[in-house]
Amino acid sequence: MPVTYPCQLAQTFAGLSETKLFMGLSDTTEHDEVLQDLLEEVTSDFQNYMDRYIFVNDWEEKFDIETKEELCIQLKEFPVVSVAGLTDSSLELTSDDYLIYPEIGHIRLDGYYFTKGPQSVEISYRAGYLPECVPAKLRGACKKAVQRRFNEIGEGNLSYEKIGDYAYRKASLEDTAKWRTYGWPSDIRRVLDYFRDTG
Repeated sequence: MPVTYPCQLAQTFAGLSETKLFMGLSDTTEHDEVLQDLLEEVTSDFQNYMDRYIFVNDWEEKFDIETKEELCIQLKEFPVVSVAGLTDSSLELTSDDYLIYPEIGHIRLDGYYFTKGPQSVEISYRAGYLPECVPAKLRGACKKAVQRRFNEIGEGNLSYEKIGDYAYRKASLEDTAKWRTYGWPSDIRRVLDYFRDTG
């Protein structure tokens, strides 16, 4: 079932300081604004590709139960932090009625099946990672992607203009659409595919 994602927040998969350290720029501040923009851009592009909002948020989902023997539902967002409410055919279930597998987003009934029918199960829950708890693989992939984009800006995407004694250099990389087509290198794609929503 489609989930509506929250407004873009300035949360990123990796922090500015750790990204600068990874790139060997920890002693300078001249690129901080550009790097922060790249971190936010890469985080947004990663989440678009994965079709998931990774950070902690409150969610509501409804499920069609297609058979009379369905024990489990697979939530779109995980890890699950808590369940605020779970109803099966308008019957409110308590935490004694189901098991939660937080890391994979599974909810399993304990001893009986969900009621067959369209939109018969509804759940309100909180799921996602705190920024400081984003998995190391995603943090590493984010830092690599930022470094690649930063190097792209520095290699051939700067324009130089001089008028008399006045000269300046600026980034001419106006369209980042090529990155939004998700042409990720294989090492980054492997990480993203692991976390990608395939439902």
